[in-house]
Amino acid sequence: MFAFEKTAYFFNNWLKISSSSLGSAAISQSLFFWLIIILTSVLIAACILLITLHRRKLSALRNKVKYGELRYQTVLRSLNDDIFEVDVENEQFLLYSVSKNMIPNEENKYTYRLDDVVQSAHSSDKQKLANLFSDMLTGMIDGCSMEYRVIKEGREKWVHIRARTVSYNHSGKPERILGVCSDIDKRKKIEEKLNKQQELYKLTMESLNDAVFDYDLSRDEITFSSQWYKMLGYKPFSLKETFEKWIELVHPEDKDSFQQTFIESVNKEKLFNIEYRMLKADGEYRWLLTRGKVVEFDQDDTPSRVLGTCRDIHQQKIAEQELRAREESLRKSKSELQDLNARLINSNESQRRYLAREMHDEFTQRLAVAAIEINKLEKMLAENSSTAIIDKISAVKTDILELSEDIRKLSRHIHPSLLDDLGLVAAIRSEVSLVKEKRELDIEVIDKGSFEDIDSDKALAVFRIVQEALRNVVRHSKAECVDVLLERKDDSIEVSVEDDGIGFEIDLRKTKESLGLISMKERARLTGGKLDINSKPGSGTVINLEIPVND
Repeated sequence: MFAFEKTAYFFNNWLKISSSSLGSAAISQSLFFWLIIILTSVLIAACILLITLHRRKLSALRNKVKYGELRYQTVLRSLNDDIFEVDVENEQFLLYSVSKNMIPNEENKYTYRLDDVVQSAHSSDKQKLANLFSDMLTGMIDGCSMEYRVIKEGREKWVHIRARTVSYNHSGKPERILGVCSDIDKRKKIEEKLNKQQELYKLTMESLNDAVFDYDLSRDEITFSSQWYKMLGYKPFSLKETFEKWIELVHPEDKDSFQQTFIESVNKEKLFNIEYRMLKADGEYRWLLTRGKVVEFDQDDTPSRVLGTCRDIHQQKIAEQELRAREESLRKSKSELQDLNARLINSNESQRRYLAREMHDEFTQRLAVAAIEINKLEKMLAENSSTAIIDKISAVKTDILELSEDIRKLSRHIHPSLLDDLGLVAAIRSEVSLVKEKRELDIEVIDKGSFEDIDSDKALAVFRIVQEALRNVVRHSKAECVDVLLERKDDSIEVSVEDDGIGFEIDLRKTKESLGLISMKERARLTGGKLDINSKPGSGTVINLEIPVND
């Protein structure tokens, strides 16, 4: 407006001067005046328009700044991190967030001294943090990163700060430092647990003396722990760690089975246990046990990673081999002993058979002849001798006949001739008759089926077992009734001897079996049969025998 007034005044004076000197230009002066008025109005309108546009642009910029600040504050509040600034000249510490991880939480306070931040740290970390700030303030370093503990609300809390110098003064000294402080307490606790687990795992593996391997199938790379090299005598990590090298060190006799089992287990995703021999650095082979399984897969579900362990089982395998050798030697000794036992039993039966035949054929016949001669002598002396002599001769004859009968019974007991002549059932019934003569027992013999085609050795074994069972009944059971059952099956003979006696405790009897029970079991074993004894105190005893007919 001032410029406009000055311009109008100038033109007015000029017109007055011109009008005094040029009276004839009155009309021209009037036109020129209005032209100036119009131009001035246009200039004023343009200035007003420019001012209005400027104010609008300035208002828009102010709104953008305000919105940016609001967005910045919103972002800060949404983060769990502290944004801080250090004013180096005043040694002030400025916080721009509300979490306040670095120092105790104080409402409406965001300006602190650097010493406040240092004092809020754990006693073990104070000096380290103070040294870090000192190096930043003096310009020795322009950036830092540090993890330390703060004491907040009475407990320790891990934080991580990252800071950098962003401006310097005219002398090159730090002027302003910006940084971020993050809460890493949860991560540190997880790391501590993980470290403890790793330490525990390491101690466990060392105590177990196991080695660990990690096989990356996609790259054919195997990572063995140092324990693997140690147990084989190699320098740590001195071998090419590939599956091919692993197979190369396996004993030639174990390679095919090892490779086949390993590949099959990986393809089927099964846990594998492989025992094999590995070549040591000194040229000897050592037994190892490898366990493992697939733990990772590719995108197409193809196995990509295998984890496992290797254990030194050399001493165990040597002990097992020695044990097997001793067991084999023991089996041979047992077999030889059983063979000797069988030969003794057969020899004993042969001697029994021979003795029974000699007693029956020789002694009883001779006694019979002596009895006949005495009978003749008795008749010859009947008329001329005294009654005393005749009575004496008669008594001798009676003794000879009784002796002959006793020898016949003894011969039948030593070897039942009825077994050879009339068969198994007749021989057992005859034995039952002898038992009844010694003791009054109610013994019932039941036979089912035909026993005529039974092998003589098996028939003899059945007879001897029944004979021994009846003898035990007489000696120990105090029974009144005994049932003997013989049954012929298609491919076996089943025999049972059951009494109603006092019974006995099986477990106690096993610790001190009599020679008779041992003999019964051995006879059953030699014929390929099975003998079971069932008894209980007060409930009697049952002996079950099963012998196959065909070998």
